[in-house]
Amino acid sequence: MRKVYYQIRFPELSYFPYELKERGLKAELAARSELESLMGLRLSRGWKTKIRFQEFSIVCLPDYVDKRKRLVVEVKSVRNVREPAKSWVGQLNLYMLALSYQNGILAQVGNSGILRLSEFSFDRNLTEESIAYFERLNNFVKNNELPKKDEAACKRFCSFSEMCASMD
Repeated sequence: MRKVYYQIRFPELSYFPYELKERGLKAELAARSELESLMGLRLSRGWKTKIRFQEFSIVCLPDYVDKRKRLVVEVKSVRNVREPAKSWVGQLNLYMLALSYQNGILAQVGNSGILRLSEFSFDRNLTEESIAYFERLNNFVKNNELPKKDEAACKRFCSFSEMCASMD
């Protein structure tokens, strides 16, 4: 949560390495091609949608949608196949909520193409957990209060690592 807090408070300091962005775009293109040929999907780029609440909004931008099948596709670039992270499934559910879709696919893509496809139906409980996360985040931002550090998140790339280390 701390990283997202910093992204909101200091957007000018947020940085995402070109290599990671490029890897993600390649994964998205590979996934689209394979999903269209293997599953007969007609994918188009997702569009930015907001879920509005009284004090904040959640901006949703899915990688792809199939309007005909009312399906959301989220692509994750991975080095190794793994169980889908709860945050990934929560993200997918927020996209489904924003678009009023009931089904979604998480595609884990590596250098050789799709490594794993996971299909999900809309999960109201997980969506409510995800919204509660953003409510807590909004309260931290509103009160200018720093969330606790998440050690697992700190092991991944973060443009705020130096700032974060100086705050503890």
